[in-house]
Amino acid sequence: MCDRELTQLISTAKHYLEAAEALPVSQDDLVRTVSTNSKLWAEDLKPYPLPLLDCYSAHLASCATRLATIHEILKGGTAEAWKVAYPNNAIITDQNLSEAITNAIEILLRDNVAHSEISRNARQKAKFRKTALDKLTFDDMHKHLRSRYQKLADELKAQNVVSSKTAGPSR
Repeated sequence: MCDRELTQLISTAKHYLEAAEALPVSQDDLVRTVSTNSKLWAEDLKPYPLPLLDCYSAHLASCATRLATIHEILKGGTAEAWKVAYPNNAIITDQNLSEAITNAIEILLRDNVAHSEISRNARQKAKFRKTALDKLTFDDMHKHLRSRYQKLADELKAQNVVSSKTAGPSR
């Protein structure tokens, strides 16, 4: 049995992850943090060609968005997935930050770039998310997303929701 929505989501996540990996981003760019990179953006509100690192970042964000949706479906909804992404009510500790990055970076990234749903502790979640993501380099984000892609793909294959061909290893 295959689920069309999950098949599309994992296939699209894989596409964006591989699209990011195919870009010739320099090692100097990959070791930057998002906060460091954002300081380099022009503030004159004029359109500029998108730098390669920003394309890379956009592909990772698109991958994260799909993985976050898969995570939420597998957990039975946003509330359950948020318990993983924002452990212990988003209290900032080294252990909570590490667990969130390892087990739910896709949700942190999705909430950061796409939509953070309104909740009673939205400010605390935003502070937690910023603290977790600020210290990561683009390379760190890629490695964590690749790991999460593989874990979620393996889970979908184990449940016979998608085929091995659909959710095969990314490059």
